[in-house]
Amino acid sequence: MAPAQKKSRKELLKEPDEFLTTTARALAWISGHRRELRLAAAAALAAAVLVSGWFAWENREENQAAALLSQALERAEEAGNPSAALQAAASDLERLIGSYGRRKNGRLARILYADLLFEAGETRRALALYETALDDFAAEPTFRLQILKSLAFGHLALGERARAIERFEQALSLAQGSLRGEILFHLGDLHYAQGQQEKGRSFFERLLQEHPDSWYAGPVRARLAG
Repeated sequence: MAPAQKKSRKELLKEPDEFLTTTARALAWISGHRRELRLAAAAALAAAVLVSGWFAWENREENQAAALLSQALERAEEAGNPSAALQAAASDLERLIGSYGRRKNGRLARILYADLLFEAGETRRALALYETALDDFAAEPTFRLQILKSLAFGHLALGERARAIERFEQALSLAQGSLRGEILFHLGDLHYAQGQQEKGRSFFERLLQEHPDSWYAGPVRARLAG
């Protein structure tokens, strides 16, 4: 096979440069489509303005919601007792939930309002807000865990042990570390209270196996020994 002949510099200079040819074609295309390009540029600019405006509006809305939440917290803390705290913060929280209920701070406001209602003894209203908050934080396990615990304690306060057990079991699936020990203790205690000793014992034994150094381990050992 004969070796390929190397082209001279002079011959190479006579050939069209690929990059220059492509650029020339692009320039020719641009020259023939100036109107379309102007429209496309205008559309891109408009989209950028809309996106920028959207984020600015989002930030402004979230900032306003954060300010209301901070104000509600301050008023609740300054009020003292639970009933006074609820009365002091209620209007801000209701406005926050009504105007910014789908924003992060608006969703947090539901939890705060539910907490204040529960502490003030308005347990049914608190449970309704906790239920809504549970949907708000469906994709956020940390918040969901705390809400499930609050629901369990709310049902427990109303003497609804079966509902409390259901919520504690849902919380257990999300809990880690010391929180698991706490929830296992409540589940064991509630099953004993329901007359379900075997189930209660199984939760207590799980607690001792998984969290032998838990604060709840001592009372559980005493309970099982007695």
